[in-house]
Amino acid sequence: MALPRSEVPGTFNEVNGPIDYLLEVESTGIGCTKEELRRLQQCDPKIGPVVTWVETGAHPQHDELDSYDAEIKSYWTQWDSLTLQEGLLCLRFERLDGICHHVQLLMPRSLRPSFLKMVHGQSTGHFGYEKTLEQVQRRAYWDSWKTDVKLFCVCCKPCNEFHRGRLPKQAYIRYGQRHAEVNKRAYDVKVYPGDLVWFFCPKSRPGTSPKWTRFYSGPYRVVRKINDVNYVIQLAPRSRLRVVHVNKVKKHEKFYLA
Repeated sequence: MALPRSEVPGTFNEVNGPIDYLLEVESTGIGCTKEELRRLQQCDPKIGPVVTWVETGAHPQHDELDSYDAEIKSYWTQWDSLTLQEGLLCLRFERLDGICHHVQLLMPRSLRPSFLKMVHGQSTGHFGYEKTLEQVQRRAYWDSWKTDVKLFCVCCKPCNEFHRGRLPKQAYIRYGQRHAEVNKRAYDVKVYPGDLVWFFCPKSRPGTSPKWTRFYSGPYRVVRKINDVNYVIQLAPRSRLRVVHVNKVKKHEKFYLA
């Protein structure tokens, strides 16, 4: 059986280069040219010094790294895998089974949010964490890429709105009088006035597939607390107020780079 193009050794990211592949997605993929990528790499405080080392061939000794942070040291430990392609710093990647190997672009920090948005929203069609992780690994690399991908998928607005299934339970139910308070603490969502939350209100059109049901809307802002189980939320400053049960909301996570 023939392997997919992305799995054939030497055909993905090595013939055309990782940058050409990025720019092929929606013609400008991450929204910049090769020259702009080169400039952003050189200006990046974590990637810039490594670019200078590779261009000059000056491999610093371990004792010279005391003044650098952990991310630069992480790139230094992979010195033998670093390479320059068309003036851009990349990392040679190879799986343990030897089936797939390609070149990953060291992504500047300023482009990581737009790059994750492109990969997760356009290339994978808002797939889950594992498939998005695979697509990112085929294209780019940075020190905290797995943490950033996981947090980006958790914070993705369309993914939160179309979450399938019932609200997840916070803990297993414990029976008995003495466990009543424990159950309350485990199940209650801790929200406070000013917090952003998603509101569970399934919306579907007759005759459409359940996969297109929008389960959550928002994010809403918590205006005030009525009691331990009821809260007042508002979508916008001039929109109407809603009184909702605490079991109908979940916290809105904000994306930030690690």
